[in-house]
Amino acid sequence: MSEWREQQRRRDRVRGDEVLSLPVLRVRHHGVIGDRDGDVLVCASVGPAGEVVAVWTTPDGLGL
Repeated sequence: MSEWREQQRRRDRVRGDEVLSLPVLRVRHHGVIGDRDGDVLVCASVGPAGEVVAVWTTPDGLGL
């Protein structure tokens, strides 16, 4: 095996160990995002304070 490949594997192991050492947060159900009058959910995101931002459009606005 090449030296380059071995270095890459070592870096991958170190990175994997770092990821596994990160703290894990417990999640819980907060609510349901429901549609209004047939609108379609385009995307949604939860902010750091727990707020939800959702982008909606009409089915015609999807441009499909």
